[in-house]
Amino acid sequence: MAAKSATSSTKSSQTLKTFATFRVTGDNLVPDEVTQLLKVQPTHVRLKGKPYSTGKSGNIIPSTNIWFFSTDTVVFSKNIFDHIRLVLFILGLMGSGGAEILDATLNGRSTQFAGLVALKSLLERSPAKAAMTIFWHGSSGSTVPRIPDGLFDVLRLIDVTVDVDFDKDEDDLGRIGRGRRKSA
Repeated sequence: MAAKSATSSTKSSQTLKTFATFRVTGDNLVPDEVTQLLKVQPTHVRLKGKPYSTGKSGNIIPSTNIWFFSTDTVVFSKNIFDHIRLVLFILGLMGSGGAEILDATLNGRSTQFAGLVALKSLLERSPAKAAMTIFWHGSSGSTVPRIPDGLFDVLRLIDVTVDVDFDKDEDDLGRIGRGRRKSA
């Protein structure tokens, strides 16, 4: 998925924290449908109008339904690509053997992509929005990882927005690369 140099630079002890998330939100979204479709338990489910507490903040009332999965307590690697690979595996974009299938399209008749077609259909009929967030924080001397454009291209096929939040500890550059890269 990543160029060898990009992958090796993110394995160093200079990466302080990294994780990826995938979320689906919508007023008419039924979170259990996402769970059944992706065959993975979410990290969090929030229902519109139903209060919840984070432990630090209480009585939060969401304005929409949310299905949310995060790799931060599942993948213990500091390599950002390990976190991205898990989300891609959950979405059916990467096989269990790790073989990349990012260059494939949804236009084919492959049953391998039936889950993606079903996810896109769920997003359209709910209607709901999907987003992937990629978070990386490194020390001031670390090399910022480069996310291949192919990731954004394939997520565009199922209308997933990608939020990228990269930063380093204080240095001459300050915050470097925080923002949103819309793949839709």
